[in-house]
Amino acid sequence: MKWNSRGYTLLEALLVLMMISAMLLITVIPFPKMQKQLDKQMFITQLRADMERAQMYALSHQKSVFLRFYSSEKYVASLSSQEILFTRKVPEGFEFLRGGMDSITFLPTGNTNQFGTIAIKYDHQIIQFTFYIGKGRINVKEESL
Repeated sequence: MKWNSRGYTLLEALLVLMMISAMLLITVIPFPKMQKQLDKQMFITQLRADMERAQMYALSHQKSVFLRFYSSEKYVASLSSQEILFTRKVPEGFEFLRGGMDSITFLPTGNTNQFGTIAIKYDHQIIQFTFYIGKGRINVKEESL
């Protein structure tokens, strides 16, 4: 039997297309899980940066800055009820847990007015922001439920 070397058969072309689509499918399957992890990491990074921003503003302007958390909607940094520094919406799926702190004040020295923990629930995990009195340090810890 003589082989025709002028092109590919339909079967060969379909086989190559099937292998390419299988490889693409393998790379797309874990995407939703990676997206959740990325959303969580971005929120933690943004919240910590906002806390440090409020702390630095208090230090540099020698004014107290109040950071208030409103359930699962938003958090607000302000100098008073009239003078708001910034407001951030909380992404869907994040929930500030009750029982912890619902606000924190950064004093003109950069320290906090109280110590405690702000707990946030997201996708079977608890994210804790712990404030230490006297040093003004913030620690972030993640736990699985």
